[in-house]
Amino acid sequence: MTQQDKITELLHKQELLDLSINYARATDRQDCALMSSLWWPEATVDVGVYEGNALDYSVFITTPNEQLKRSHHAVSNPVFHISGNRARGQVYVNAASTMVVADEEVAALVGGRYVDEYECRDGVWKFLMRGFVVDWAYNFTIDAVWATALVALFKYEGKPGAADFGQQFLAGA
Repeated sequence: MTQQDKITELLHKQELLDLSINYARATDRQDCALMSSLWWPEATVDVGVYEGNALDYSVFITTPNEQLKRSHHAVSNPVFHISGNRARGQVYVNAASTMVVADEEVAALVGGRYVDEYECRDGVWKFLMRGFVVDWAYNFTIDAVWATALVALFKYEGKPGAADFGQQFLAGA
């Protein structure tokens, strides 16, 4: 493999990782336009809570949910196998969310791996398939007084959509 081939492979791997990063961002910020931009039209998703067309999933996963107060996904440990304009990958994810269930705040922590198929068309990589393998999951109730007091210490609190300070900050870049 030449030096240029290695550089090209690194660029492709970064583009594939960016898909998972933007997927996490779109999920947490409930950004349907961003989520929809990550898939080829025929792409599919099988992540447990949803199995089917990826563009329909984009609407499903980014639709505001009254029970969901907070969501945070972090991706890591990417492994990509690229063959021409196709690739397969596995990316670890840790997700934390706060839900209101029966008037109580519940924290859900989930760790697992996305297993993905990608395709590059006209120089653009997108998902063809995204699956999810759960490795662990925990739920527990939250001390609302403590959690509210802790969040109040910070100037900005994460919010879905355009109301989020991080979204506003990046839009001004």
